[in-house]
Amino acid sequence: MIQKLSYDCNWVTIRRVYVETNRYLEVFDTVYEPSDDSWLALHCINKMKELNVPLCIDIGAGTGVLGILGCKGYRIFVDINPCSTYNVLHNIRNWHLDHLADVVQCDNISCLRCLSALYIYNTPYLPVNDDGLEGLAWSGGLREALRLLEFLTECRQHYLVIVFSSLSGDSRKLVTYLREREYNIKCTMKEHLFFEDIIVIGAHKNEGCSKNSKS
Repeated sequence: MIQKLSYDCNWVTIRRVYVETNRYLEVFDTVYEPSDDSWLALHCINKMKELNVPLCIDIGAGTGVLGILGCKGYRIFVDINPCSTYNVLHNIRNWHLDHLADVVQCDNISCLRCLSALYIYNTPYLPVNDDGLEGLAWSGGLREALRLLEFLTECRQHYLVIVFSSLSGDSRKLVTYLREREYNIKCTMKEHLFFEDIIVIGAHKNEGCSKNSKS
C-alpha cells in the first residue's frame, strides 16, 4: 500500500546563511539549515583534489548548500521534502545556476539511474522514523547511507561524500562496508559537537565491472 503524504509548505524565507560577504543561501520554513556538518562536508570535498566529475548528485539536499558550493559541473538535487525542493530551486536561481541543475523530489536516489557521478549525502541523523517535514530532515540514521550504497551496487565508477552523526550508528560499520566493496577511502574527518561526533567519509570506487553487475 502506497502511503499518501500531504504537506503544507510555506515558501517563506526564515533566515539567510551568508557564505560570502554578499552571497547567501536562503532557508525556508521546515528545511534543514546549513550547519557545522555542511561546512565539514565541504572541507572534505575540497580535500579530494582529484575530483573532476561532470555530474554531482546532492542527496537530502536541504537548501542545496553542498551541491551549490561543492560541485563544479551539472548538479542533480534530491530531497524527499517538497519544501526543500522549492528551497533549492529558489537558491540555485539566486546563484544563477538553474541552467546547470535539476531538482527532484525523491526518497534517497530510488528515482535515479546508476550514474558515474559524485554523490554527496548529508544523512538524516537519528535512527528513528518521525513524521512531518522536520522529521524527514533528521530521521533515518546511518541506515539511509547504507541504502544509498545498495542503490550504487552496480555503479562502476563514482565518488562518495557521506556525512553522519555518531548518534545514528557506529562509523566502523560504514567503513567496513565500503572496504568490503573495494572503495578507496580518500578522506575521513570528525568534529565533536556537544553530545555527538559529526563524521565525514569521502571515497572513490573505480572498477571495470561491478561484481554484482549483469553482463
